[in-house]
Amino acid sequence: MAPQLSPQSVSFPATTDPRTLIAAPAVLRAGLAIVFIAHGAQKLFGWLGGGGITGTGDYFASLGAHPGALWAVTAGLVEFGGGAAVAVGLLTRPTAALLAVDMFLAIILTNWENGFFAEKASGGWEINLVLICMAASLVCTGAGRFSVDRCIGARLAPGARAAAAFR
Repeated sequence: MAPQLSPQSVSFPATTDPRTLIAAPAVLRAGLAIVFIAHGAQKLFGWLGGGGITGTGDYFASLGAHPGALWAVTAGLVEFGGGAAVAVGLLTRPTAALLAVDMFLAIILTNWENGFFAEKASGGWEINLVLICMAASLVCTGAGRFSVDRCIGARLAPGARAAAAFR
């Protein structure tokens, strides 16, 4: 006879348990980093099926973002560099804010007219919204324990304002 499961017999760690929450920002940063590094690499280097600076620049120019190549480099650097910085937890709050703005602009320039749902061939803006929320979460919480920001903050003078910005 199989054992009976009840809510009382299944134990989950409490979400307020600090041991459970320690890794949460690092997991969030890893997810954002993978997405943004990949998209930045498409724009800057033409990797992973991307258009590189020329193709992305032409696309941006067709959207009315002139000069297209400048905006392609800007978006590529924000995404690739921002993704790499978020991955290691370096200047996480301002970097995450830039990534959120990047996705907001993507919604306005390319996805809004396609509606909410992303499974359409034209692509909606639901995934952009999720990325904005993930980035905004890091703006609110900071990089967490396993980050360069925490290491930098720990080395600053106790009570310094800069240290508070990194935690």
